[in-house]
Amino acid sequence: MWWLLLNVSLGIWAVIDAKKRQEKSMLFPGLSFFAAPIFLPAYIAGRNLKEGEVRKGGKAWNILKNIALFWTIMYAAFGISSLFPAVGTGTASELQYAGAVTGADLDMVFIVGQWFCGTIGVLLVGTFLKKSAVVENGPTGTLAGHTDAENDLPGFASEVINVTKKRIKKKIVFVIK
Repeated sequence: MWWLLLNVSLGIWAVIDAKKRQEKSMLFPGLSFFAAPIFLPAYIAGRNLKEGEVRKGGKAWNILKNIALFWTIMYAAFGISSLFPAVGTGTASELQYAGAVTGADLDMVFIVGQWFCGTIGVLLVGTFLKKSAVVENGPTGTLAGHTDAENDLPGFASEVINVTKKRIKKKIVFVIK
């Protein structure tokens, strides 16, 4: 139940944040209601920056960094929720209570292990994909007054458009010569 509440609350925050930042697309904030671990980091990595905000490392690094952050928050919630059965078991004997506490301890070991492996894996991949030369300074997007179609597209799509434009220009120059 708490997982559903976490997704809905993060989805609500993402939609409110997207409206404040004058986002053109509500796709990722809207999908955060259903799959926040995937779409919320993607939204945060690509949202319009306000005045004074800085985003470093490129889109891939920022998505993976935010996945690691979300993973940490999620596993902290898992860890806290795994302690409740041991605390409120209402067991009849001390042996049953000791078994419940031992089970909760083992559960915590597995939760910490899964968190560690997942976080290290994501951050290692992100480190290899990080582009230190890419630095975005706010404001960006519609907050900076950009309204042309190229700035409304996600980073990859605008890259494809720019490369295509360059190739077309080269072909036109070649045909003219």
